Amino acid sequence: MGKIRPENYPVTRATEFFFDTNIWILIFAPNGDFQKGDQQKYSKLFENILEKDAPIYINSIIISEFANALLRRDYNIWKDDQKKIFNLKVDFKKDYFGTSDYLNSYSIVKSSLDSIFSISSVIKLSDNFSTTDMAHITGNCPKLDFNDSYISHLVNTRKFNFVSNDTDFHTNLIHGDFITTR
Repeated sequence: MGKIRPENYPVTRATEFFFDTNIWILIFAPNGDFQKGDQQKYSKLFENILEKDAPIYINSIIISEFANALLRRDYNIWKDDQKKIFNLKVDFKKDYFGTSDYLNSYSIVKSSLDSIFSISSVIKLSDNFSTTDMAHITGNCPKLDFNDSYISHLVNTRKFNFVSNDTDFHTNLIHGDFITTR
């Protein structure tokens, strides 16, 4: 229990993992040399997990954050280009949504998600929202944003080993193994 670096984590077939959105992005949508060392360490951990056929759980919040983060990243690049070239202020839904740049970005995101879902070790997890203790989740919001509070509650309830590169989780709210380079 506690914080462990990915390169030191002893993966076994019985170990259950939950990857935070930032890990899926580092592995499946890296941005050039951004956090290259972290990309390599988490990718190696991911390979070890696949070799051991250990389960990695994913839920709808992670999928939503993954897609939205990548679409917004590409939108910000597009927005900066529009401002430089045409001196325009643009809006994501009004101006970017539906453009060829958006459709290209969406196609890449969909391909990345299809790749993730095609991995036999990746298991789609039901959120069981109807039985979730919302008072516990909203009670953590002063320490974490809502999604992170929800994720920490899920990870703790299911006793997953949590893999994240997010420094927000250094608030000792993860009760099991917290695998991170931070």
